[in-house]
Amino acid sequence: IYELIESNLNKYITGLSSINIIFIAPLPEFKYYPYSCFLNKKYCYNNKIDDLKRREKIVKIMEKLSKKYNHVYLFDSYNHICPNVDECSMYNSLEDILYFKDRDHLTIQGSEFLSKTFDNWLKLNFH
Repeated sequence: IYELIESNLNKYITGLSSINIIFIAPLPEFKYYPYSCFLNKKYCYNNKIDDLKRREKIVKIMEKLSKKYNHVYLFDSYNHICPNVDECSMYNSLEDILYFKDRDHLTIQGSEFLSKTFDNWLKLNFH
């Protein structure tokens, strides 16, 4: 299936050569919902290494295409929202931010948190 995804993306990108394209890499995906995190603190985390493996194939395709075409860019905020080496948390207790409203969708606060990173990334890539 990943070969088909890459092939189709190549076709679309070639047809859209007059515009810039930004891929947004997949964010973490958790096994449990946020209410489980608050009821039992051990369910706030996922194994970062396993989760990175989950998204590895699609990110490689995005990286390959962003290197192949000068109008294609990749924004990957995974390590910003998951700065720890071994685990990723859906809740930042230091700043009291719940990043995810379910297993893989950002809350408004999680989106606002990442928007600062995205703004900086845009400035670096598009002056």
